[in-house]
Amino acid sequence: MSNKTPFILLLLTVMYAHFSFAQTNCFQYFNTNSTKQNDTIAYLLMDCNYYIFPDLIGVKKYNDDSTFQAMYSEKYTNYGMQQFSFINNDSTSTNFVVMSNNNSIILIFRGSETKGGFRNAKKDWLLTDAKCKMFKIDTFNNSYVHKGFWNSYTSVEDTLLKVIAQHHPENKKIFITGHSLGGALAILAAVDLLQHQLKPFSVYTFANPRVGTECFADYYASLDIPTYRYVNENDLVPMLPPEKRFHRIMCPEKNKGDCGKYQHVGITYNIHKDGSIIGNDEEIKVPNKTYKLGKIKRHDLSEYCNRIYQMYFPTDTIGVLPKPPMKVK
Repeated sequence: MSNKTPFILLLLTVMYAHFSFAQTNCFQYFNTNSTKQNDTIAYLLMDCNYYIFPDLIGVKKYNDDSTFQAMYSEKYTNYGMQQFSFINNDSTSTNFVVMSNNNSIILIFRGSETKGGFRNAKKDWLLTDAKCKMFKIDTFNNSYVHKGFWNSYTSVEDTLLKVIAQHHPENKKIFITGHSLGGALAILAAVDLLQHQLKPFSVYTFANPRVGTECFADYYASLDIPTYRYVNENDLVPMLPPEKRFHRIMCPEKNKGDCGKYQHVGITYNIHKDGSIIGNDEEIKVPNKTYKLGKIKRHDLSEYCNRIYQMYFPTDTIGVLPKPPMKVK
């Protein structure tokens, strides 16, 4: 054995211990007093959104809830979370996870099902996404929201409030997140929690569609909920429901102009083709000329994880944060 061998082994042991400790404590970033956009928090929440899908965390049988819950809990216990709750309303295909530690509560809404067969995807589409008709919410300052998203959220609203209470929200920061449909539900949950004296610390959404009309966007802005919306360039989903003309078809009022156009909420962070992420950017309303309908990967969870990681975290962060998943081909 070389004289250098013990030294090399010691060095590797120290490096492994350092990286393991760093990743084990990576959720310490949520213990912040600033509600300003945070690159690390954005990436870690995207990580939570990715692994909320059973097949992506490694569950072989898609409906094996017990295995999924055990694997998800183990993964994020290693990162510093302590308590977990898993809710699934099968009738509306609405799912969310609540996890917490002594400082923070993280609420993750699962987006539209892309795995588990056509049946699961069809259920999400028919029960939520396709129901684009506007619905007036009296408690939201008489503003209009997407009826499908609202039906999906209210199917778990009572359960959500009970679950949040079980995580003892007193003096804890509440972070809410979701990808795609999950992002739309995160927006509605943020308003609803605030109305129940549970103000979210911040909301991070990824690739979410428009949730409500102009009056809802104005009402949401008045609530002062720090909200950051990440959009991959040429991802079609955030361009839905269409902004122009569409509202006149879906407005339930006699005067079709009363509802207003669908409009996004929050501060936009566009992920551009060159890899740059520009905050407080203009909303991308139509695909550019290079867009192809076949490029579904623009909406893919792994695409968002990788592009955020590559932009925000250079190679010197290896071992500090969990690695992004493999890119979809």
